Amino acid sequence: MTHRYRSRVDSWRPDALTRAIVVVVLFVEVVGTFGASSNSDRYGVSAVSLLLVVLGPLSLLVHRRWPIGVAAVTLGSSAVYLALGYAYGPVFLSVVLGLYWAVQSGRRTAAFTVAALGYGGYVVATTVDPMGDGLDAVHLALVAGWMTVVLALSELARVKRAELARERQQERDAERARAEAQRVRIAQDLHDVLAHNISLINVQSSVALHLIDDDPEQAREALANIKAASRDALQELPRVGYFRTPGSVGWDLHFARKMPGKDGGERVVLVTDRRIDFWEAANRPRSIDYPFTVIELRLNRDGEGEGKMSVATKIIADKENNIVTLENYGTQPVLLTNIRREKISH
Repeated sequence: MTHRYRSRVDSWRPDALTRAIVVVVLFVEVVGTFGASSNSDRYGVSAVSLLLVVLGPLSLLVHRRWPIGVAAVTLGSSAVYLALGYAYGPVFLSVVLGLYWAVQSGRRTAAFTVAALGYGGYVVATTVDPMGDGLDAVHLALVAGWMTVVLALSELARVKRAELARERQQERDAERARAEAQRVRIAQDLHDVLAHNISLINVQSSVALHLIDDDPEQAREALANIKAASRDALQELPRVGYFRTPGSVGWDLHFARKMPGKDGGERVVLVTDRRIDFWEAANRPRSIDYPFTVIELRLNRDGEGEGKMSVATKIIADKENNIVTLENYGTQPVLLTNIRREKISH
């Protein structure tokens, strides 16, 4: 059997959505910076400004591994960009995403602390900006306002995601509880049905053994009761599915087992009571002694394979040797080909 192991690197490697977001942010910030520089009295584009512009978006690639560090890098690179007097542009777009992902990581205290330090860095950058007009209380208030809004919306999204995750977990727990309750109920029903019928079979077999020589007719009746009890034991088992062929309405399955096969495949055994028409029930030919239909399927790991079906079968149990024998009535099993497992939505 082949096992796949995920390395620690895989746990923070950027997925397709993250890479797409980074490409869009990088494109917007670079193009926007060139556009802003062409219509501004501040310093134009240089190698240093481009390095600072692309540093923020590129750091977003590792936000799953270092969310707080990424938020610090986006805030720091934008603050240095402004402190050097470069043209205003969409450099804060990566800051928004950095703060959002920092809050989503669940480390709220660290995220809020980095945001506060980032705001302090912005105040310092505004103070030392060679192309600026110094501190502007209104401008600083606006920046503090939008950072607060970003943090508040990020926290709201985090709480909503946590609630959804908790609800999904509760649904999974409830589903498992329902499945466990159903298994217990089926096991109890199975125990009750089998206990009753096995007790009946034991009594009737004792009667048959006692009368086999002295009263063959009554012994024959006892054996008939054993056969009927064994058939009833299967028919009274809880329904585990249904069996249907083209042109038929189908009938219930009372026994189904799935066992692991080779190379990740599986073996499925299905048993049901055979449909007996009115003529067969009234005339009771030899085929009446073969009341079961047995289906065996062998599927590969892709859910494809083949199998065989014994339409009329007698099941003989040898308790002493722990052997179950399947005897077919007059025909070889029907070969089943091109079997394919399909999921059916209800």
